[in-house]
Amino acid sequence: MNKLVLIGVFSVFILGLLLIPQSSHAYYASSTVVNKYSSTVTTNQKTYGLGETIEFSGIVKPYEKERKLSIIVKDTLSNIVIMKTVPVNADGTFVFSFTDTANWKNGLYNVSAQYGYSEVDIGTTTFTLDPAKKVQSALPPVTPAPQPTSDEKLIVQKETKNQVKSQTKSESKKETKSVT
Repeated sequence: MNKLVLIGVFSVFILGLLLIPQSSHAYYASSTVVNKYSSTVTTNQKTYGLGETIEFSGIVKPYEKERKLSIIVKDTLSNIVIMKTVPVNADGTFVFSFTDTANWKNGLYNVSAQYGYSEVDIGTTTFTLDPAKKVQSALPPVTPAPQPTSDEKLIVQKETKNQVKSQTKSESKKETKSVT
């Protein structure tokens, strides 16, 4: 009988080992956390030159008036080069631009948009900084003014002298009237 008790205890022990991991696994599987807030972020280009304006835009869901949006940009070595709190519009959209890239290095930059500090899904994107890229000017090309010919210069000089003479005459007439 001693053997039967020993086999029974051993069987219960083995059965317990088999059931415990199954029940604990089921417990952890049902406790998946779903974040309440999410954000997306994009850039208006994928590659920028030094000094070029980088524009970040995106959307957060759901919008909450007091919640803060942080934009964090890291270089290739994961050094933070920008950490900025950005205002969010009531419709959940945001736009932020940055131009001061003169001291940045060539390479891939990682951008994250974090909407608050708890219950968040962080939006991410990347862009490349390429110092060899030519920066496009937003201003239209300047067309030089046509240069006057020598005849036109003489006419302008003569007109200017006549204007000065007539102005001097009217000033001297005013002085004469005020003296008398």
